[in-house]
Amino acid sequence: MGDSITQSAQDRNNWRLRLALLLTSPVVILCVMCVGIVGLSLLKRPLYLEEMFIAALLSVTVGVLAVLPMAILISRGAVLLIRCAQLAIMIRLVGPIIGVLIVLLVPAWHAHRQQILIWLLAFYFVLYLVENLVSSWAFKHACAS
Repeated sequence: MGDSITQSAQDRNNWRLRLALLLTSPVVILCVMCVGIVGLSLLKRPLYLEEMFIAALLSVTVGVLAVLPMAILISRGAVLLIRCAQLAIMIRLVGPIIGVLIVLLVPAWHAHRQQILIWLLAFYFVLYLVENLVSSWAFKHACAS
C-alpha cells in the first residue's frame, strides 16, 4: 500500500517536471515578447511584430526540441538524464545557428532579416539561461525522487 502511494507521488512529480520543462520555452519567449513590445512602445521605436513572431517561432521550436528528450526520459535515471542534458546543450547551441542560416538563405522572406536576427539573439540569450536553470532544477528533483 505504501509503495503505491509513493509511486503515485513520484508519477505526479515526474509529470510536473515534464510540464515545467516543456512549457519553459513558450513562457519565456512570451515574457520577452511582452517586455520587448512594452519597451519599444515606450521608446516610440518600430516594433517589427512579424519579425518578432518569426524569431519567436524559431526560438520556441529549438527550445522545445532541446528539452524534449529530457522530458520524455525524466524517470530513467541520472546517467541518462546527464546525456539528455548534454544533447539539450548541443541543440541549444546548434539550433540558433540553423535558424540564422534559414533566415539568411531563404530568399522569399517579406520581413526584415536584420530585425529577425536581432530578435533571435534577444530570445536566445534569455532562453538559454532560463532553460539551463529549469533543466538543472528538473535534474535535481528527478534524481532526488
